[in-house]
Amino acid sequence: MDDESDDRRERERLRRSATIYTLGELGHALATPLNVLTGRLDLLDDADDMKEVRAHAAAMRRQVEKLLLALDAARERIPDPSVEPVDLATVVEHIERSLTTEVEVRVDGATRLSVDLDEVVGAAWAMVDHFGGAASLAFEMRAFDERPGRHLAPGAYLCLVVTKRETAPEVASEAVWALSGARGHARLTRATVVASPASELVVVFSSMS
Repeated sequence: MDDESDDRRERERLRRSATIYTLGELGHALATPLNVLTGRLDLLDDADDMKEVRAHAAAMRRQVEKLLLALDAARERIPDPSVEPVDLATVVEHIERSLTTEVEVRVDGATRLSVDLDEVVGAAWAMVDHFGGAASLAFEMRAFDERPGRHLAPGAYLCLVVTKRETAPEVASEAVWALSGARGHARLTRATVVASPASELVVVFSSMS
């Protein structure tokens, strides 16, 4: 018991140290884009035509992308206490029990993920709900030629794929927008939800740290 307490205290100490260091780096990373945004907003007050307004808007959009990248990078570096390595079989069991549906596994069942289980189950529920409950679920490897999310490089990733069945209603609920947003992807703690074709939604899992 003492050894477990010591290990827990050491993990918490390391987490605090990582958080403090990352917050310091994040402050530097955010300062320049925020200053540029402030300057562009001031210039908008004196803009004479739409061409000038669009130029300022494009510059601000680039700075917002930098801010989002910095925040994503910070989230990756700060350990989350709710995230822990778990077997894929455990993730499948939680989803099947919560959604009372079968999940097909097309990869090695011994695969381990670094995830927040409740978050993944919640995402799976919302994705199935988006298709009116008429959807099939499967874990498989997928290759992405382009970034599946701002923080992920092109490459192969383990994915949870939720596919629309023919019996799904034409009009979907708004649950997907809470997950994927207008730009087609959103972050979970250690995964990304991708809205690709209209017939499927995908959770792309980051490599286990």
